[in-house]
Amino acid sequence: MNSVVALDVVLQLAFLICVSFAVITDFRTLLIPNWISLALLAAFAPFAVLHLPLSAIGGHFLVMTIVLALSVFFFVVGWLGGGDVKLMSATALWMGPGHVAAFVVLMALLGGMLAISIMAMEKFGRWLDPRLLNLALFRRLGELADSRQCPYGVAIGVAGLIVSFDLFTSVGEAR
Repeated sequence: MNSVVALDVVLQLAFLICVSFAVITDFRTLLIPNWISLALLAAFAPFAVLHLPLSAIGGHFLVMTIVLALSVFFFVVGWLGGGDVKLMSATALWMGPGHVAAFVVLMALLGGMLAISIMAMEKFGRWLDPRLLNLALFRRLGELADSRQCPYGVAIGVAGLIVSFDLFTSVGEAR
């Protein structure tokens, strides 16, 4: 394996690990550490040098800027947390113009499913078998229902992970 391929693998793994960690921490704590978004931004630079023509890098930054502007609005009106804004923007940078539409649509669908799951737990959780409620997933959904909060970083991250497989496959084929 030559050093360019090794670097590419490390950068793709960095993306996958950072986004996975964001999903887990947001679900567990409703917080996404700043270092995750910073690491995603930092890892994008060498990834872009390896895979993107100079003319295309601006498109990735434009996508990130648009997503950042919209998500800051959502933060101001109270629909998103600050960590969600940063994670969504950093992930959109990686997605670029070619993958951002799939990312946003999938993120919205997953976010809706997550919100519905939390609302269903609030409404119908008392009717579940007590053995199910002892499972960590159902217990956490119940806590989220009680607090009326939704860890949207889960939807952002899972959508980013799913779409990244197409992103990484397409850059691998271009090589």
